[in-house]
Amino acid sequence: MAEAKKINKKEDERHRHLQQENTAYKAKMEFIEEKYDYVSNVDNLKLSIFKDLIDTNTQVNDTVNDFSGKV
Repeated sequence: MAEAKKINKKEDERHRHLQQENTAYKAKMEFIEEKYDYVSNVDNLKLSIFKDLIDTNTQVNDTVNDFSGKV
């Protein structure tokens, strides 16, 4: 029983951390979408920006899927 509580506490802390990370990513994305002027800055866009965005999205999805699989 004590080990189950220990595992549960560890998973709760991990879940809390993932929620905070997800909230930060969402806030960052909302800020970019709200403030970035895509019309006047089209020439400045680089493929690396989109690759980073895809990598971040994939990381978040993998983390959420991993968590969901354990629930």
